[in-house]
Amino acid sequence: MKNGGYFITSGIIQQKKEVVKDAMINAGFEIEEIISMEDWVAIISKKK
Repeated sequence: MKNGGYFITSGIIQQKKEVVKDAMINAGFEIEEIISMEDWVAIISKKK
């Protein structure tokens, strides 16, 4: 993925949100937004 590209991931359960978020940051993504709906989470991030 090119720098500045967006990556959207969804279908994450609330209990795994922090693990996924930390892994994305470690992979070079900047978290733009986290959206929660009931027990589900979507994360919008941007490649640094």
